[in-house]
Amino acid sequence: MTTKKKPQELTWSKNLHEACREVKGFRELLQRYERIISLLGRSRRTFEGYIGVRSKMR
Repeated sequence: MTTKKKPQELTWSKNLHEACREVKGFRELLQRYERIISLLGRSRRTFEGYIGVRSKMR
């Protein structure tokens, strides 16, 4: 059974996919930020929030 995504999750995912498609190097930026945030001991939610803001800025 799959769970229904919340509207804000769908918007975040859409923005992220568009940014990866439209912005050269965005996917690499994601990987770098994810590694840095992990090394700093921050939560996954912190990473998602930060990337969500960056994906909207494209």
